[in-house]
Amino acid sequence: MKTNGWKIDLIFGTGLDKNGWALRRDIVARALKDIDAAALKRFGGSSRVPTRGTWRDDKTGRVFVEQGHCLTVIVPPPRSRTEEKLLAGKVEALVFAIKLGLKQEAVAVVTTLVNIRLV
Repeated sequence: MKTNGWKIDLIFGTGLDKNGWALRRDIVARALKDIDAAALKRFGGSSRVPTRGTWRDDKTGRVFVEQGHCLTVIVPPPRSRTEEKLLAGKVEALVFAIKLGLKQEAVAVVTTLVNIRLV
């Protein structure tokens, strides 16, 4: 099957901050609204679904279970090195917005080659 696009998933927690403290619901709601707006501005649209995940604090070994989200954008593959750098910049800006708004240490970014077909 021929690939004609990239699926970029950004996976992040919304239950706890980077220190393991519970995030207030109003902060999460505002951050998600801002994240959706940032994705729309940079990519023209996105999908966001709730998740549940775990992470381990490397310093203490403590395991945390929390709610989260996976934000997905679909984009055509870059046709040049310049377009690739532009796309990377858009993704990094979105990662920064997520980390700042939700006080996260990290955001998982998964890029997959896909066959896009609108029906």
